[in-house]
Amino acid sequence: MQGFIVRQPYSGQIISGKKKFEYRNFKTKKINEPCYLLSEGMVLGKIMFTGIKENNKEWKYAWSIKVIQKLKQPWKYNHPMGAQRWVKSVVKK
Repeated sequence: MQGFIVRQPYSGQIISGKKKFEYRNFKTKKINEPCYLLSEGMVLGKIMFTGIKENNKEWKYAWSIKVIQKLKQPWKYNHPMGAQRWVKSVVKK
């Protein structure tokens, strides 16, 4: 499964359900596809982007987020060199 990388404190806000949108300047085609939420070398849980709407503020797009599963015990994954937004295949360390 793919993984989406988000820095703290935003990844913590997403997995706790406080942050409902991820703001980016680009769209994604990965709508309604589950993916891992990754932060600081850890898998925090599973999320899904359920839609994109245009945002007239600093960031061009707002991706709506649905939390599928919050892991009780986050686990480490092998972070490939150069990955900054997406990891194509998340592998447990």
